[in-house]
Amino acid sequence: MNIPIVISAFGTTSRALNTYSFLDTLIRNCFSGHEILWSFSSRVITSKNSGIDTSGFPGPEDVLQKLKQQGYRQAVLQSAHLWPGHEFHKLVRIAHNCPLDVSIGLPLLSSPSDYEKICPCLDIIADGHENQALIICGHGTSHPAWTGYFALDHFLRKRFGKRIFFALLKGYPAPAEMIRHVQQAGFESACLIPFMLVAGRHFERELTGPDPDSWKSQLTRAGISLSAINHGLGMMEGVAEILCDHIREALAQSLSL
Repeated sequence: MNIPIVISAFGTTSRALNTYSFLDTLIRNCFSGHEILWSFSSRVITSKNSGIDTSGFPGPEDVLQKLKQQGYRQAVLQSAHLWPGHEFHKLVRIAHNCPLDVSIGLPLLSSPSDYEKICPCLDIIADGHENQALIICGHGTSHPAWTGYFALDHFLRKRFGKRIFFALLKGYPAPAEMIRHVQQAGFESACLIPFMLVAGRHFERELTGPDPDSWKSQLTRAGISLSAINHGLGMMEGVAEILCDHIREALAQSLSL
């Protein structure tokens, strides 16, 4: 009986489901002999999806319990989060209290090697937007893992130079500081890259929406024209490859138990 792989993402929206479907296909191709299951750590988001039957989107603890009932003794619980923040540590607690022997697959960016691997995923975007500032937009977190954004900035600048700027929807640095830096660097146009697994409601409202406080509106008032990438990291094959590497590491850990 092969070890099942449970992917745990944050929540579900219609755009998120498209992203998860894309990732699911790539992950299944890598682990064809394993059962692949999805779970969702945020019941808040799933409960707000109009027209979607949320009973079909179980939490990770529910999926693991069902696997126990089916006779499994081990499982891999793979985080589909970007950094080891609040949601990841919630997964660790779930795994600790689970009736199975669970190996945790680390989040997307968990080591220097992960940061090195994520940078080439943005090559096609950078090449298609020459002479523009590249604005990396992160969600932000109150968890100490927020410092990972500065590690990301370091690795991206190694690859793309002084074109890289970043800001967060929540926390430091704020958009106003980023805009000031873009102006000081002399850029008149920029490409906004949502550094999130899914470019959902935050992208549509707070980043590119018509609201006067949206990033697009603020940049426009500052004399900077803006184009934007309309999908999240989850639609990039290189991102799936990093997650698959983490699944392999977790499977190896399971086999050593």
